[in-house]
Amino acid sequence: MKRPKIKKAFWDNLPKGFHHHRIGTKEIGIECFVWKGDPGEVVFANGSTHGDEYEGPTFLMSLVNTWRPRNLRGTVVAIPVLNEGAFKEGTRCRPDDGKDLSRVFPGKKNGSPTEQLANLCLNELIRYSDYWFDFHSAGTYCEIAQFVGYYTHSNSKVNKVQKKMAACFDRYWCWAAPYLPGRTASAAHELNIPFNYTESRGGGGIMSKDLKMLRDGFFEFLKRFKFIKGKMRKLRRQPIRISRQANEAFLQTTHLSPASGLLRLNVKVRDNVIKGQIIGHVFPLDGSSTKSIKAENSGKVSVLNIRGTTQKGDPTVTITPIKEKI
Repeated sequence: MKRPKIKKAFWDNLPKGFHHHRIGTKEIGIECFVWKGDPGEVVFANGSTHGDEYEGPTFLMSLVNTWRPRNLRGTVVAIPVLNEGAFKEGTRCRPDDGKDLSRVFPGKKNGSPTEQLANLCLNELIRYSDYWFDFHSAGTYCEIAQFVGYYTHSNSKVNKVQKKMAACFDRYWCWAAPYLPGRTASAAHELNIPFNYTESRGGGGIMSKDLKMLRDGFFEFLKRFKFIKGKMRKLRRQPIRISRQANEAFLQTTHLSPASGLLRLNVKVRDNVIKGQIIGHVFPLDGSSTKSIKAENSGKVSVLNIRGTTQKGDPTVTITPIKEKI
């Protein structure tokens, strides 16, 4: 996708080969790794937008350590850990300001640390990219049915490219939804940059299956979009949910805990549920009456809180209104 560029990206003048470069400062900065090939497009990929999501960083760091393509067309920019302040603490958000990096884009140059980081990422990296992948996971206290997603776009060309990108990640089911502000996806959407995000299983660990799914999908993208040469595999048909309501894919807004206490869910990821079904209970620590959690809609459990504790208002479950196997 061609867009006007006010200045050059730092990688424009780099020679062909593999490079490491840090942008920003020691306190608020980003470690960037660049594979520069023959003239072509730029794909940007990052992990750890949230600091407790480890699959994306693990996959991208494996590329940093081992991948040295001989016949690369274009430029690949990888940021294994985008949110260093949160990653070092193993928390979703930076502890110094508590803000969610994927809620503050486009950020502010003189704002809080997280807002400054969003602004730095947007203006030094994203504006000069032709494609963007943001590799997420369910974090340390949730489990997710792995999916690839994107924001539906009024620009049919952008939408077509995003769908083609997502199809490369055919081991995932696909969930597309309308625009919501403040996200990494929002920043790409506003710049007409084709964008995909993936959600790996999470649960605080790193499954080899998740790493393989990321690797298979990303390298299929590189081949189909002509960054590298290689045999393209026959893609599986993905189950797809295209939401009309933006909040349907906002994972932290449904099935909020009715009380604080011990959380006991009686469903598993990918289970079928029907609206009104009791899917769990909260047992208040003061011994007061048990609170039930009922399914707000029918569908499949796509996200599950796996902690045994909850605070009132915490998300517990996400149910996606999809009939196909995910």
